[in-house]
Amino acid sequence: MRKTILILHLLLTGWLLPLVCIASEPSPGDDLPPVVPYIDESSVVFDYVFDHETKKLMGQMTFKAVVPLGTVRILSKRTAPFDYSTKTFGEIRYSSYKIFYPDPESTECEITLDRLTWGVHITFSCQDQVQNSTAATNVIYSDDYIAPDDLAEIKPSAGLTVNLDEQLALMVYDDSLMIEYPDQYDVNIYNIEGQCLFFNRFQGEAVIPLNSQKKGLIIIKVTTLNHTFIKKILL
Repeated sequence: MRKTILILHLLLTGWLLPLVCIASEPSPGDDLPPVVPYIDESSVVFDYVFDHETKKLMGQMTFKAVVPLGTVRILSKRTAPFDYSTKTFGEIRYSSYKIFYPDPESTECEITLDRLTWGVHITFSCQDQVQNSTAATNVIYSDDYIAPDDLAEIKPSAGLTVNLDEQLALMVYDDSLMIEYPDQYDVNIYNIEGQCLFFNRFQGEAVIPLNSQKKGLIIIKVTTLNHTFIKKILL
């Protein structure tokens, strides 16, 4: 009974109220969503040297990795080209993994990869103190950061736009590729890895739906009797 009277007295006189308010205040950052790791694609810099005689390309890539707070280890991974038939030079040995140790109190870390070649996919995963691992949400492709004219020498199907026939019309509208040409022509569609996604032969007007294709860069190749037309399109 005496304890109850004492607590009521403290509440009425204002001694206990500040303590109650302090205990009920949320800690800073309680309502902030966790950071999902990803590669900041706007930060990518690929500084490479291309030998036009040997068709060899190698360089250094840097990019910013966005990671959750508390990340103590970043494991960067690179993969060799999926389509080995497109390699026009000798074997290159890839360092598949590289470990980085970021500041655990930061959500950013700069990653630098040396001896990087064309046709390589790059991603990373991060670990916290108790070794929980989280993978980045995106993968970047080294060919996307190579000058188009250099890339065309290595992979002709990914080269610059070439149009040698004024009779050919090509446009993308409402997730469809529309082509018009008076004579017979072949249409090939490739992804950036060189894999053929579509092939057919047409004459006159053709409408090809693109809504089933994955978002990203695709390569349209139209072959007529005398000419070839190649165009990159970002879906």
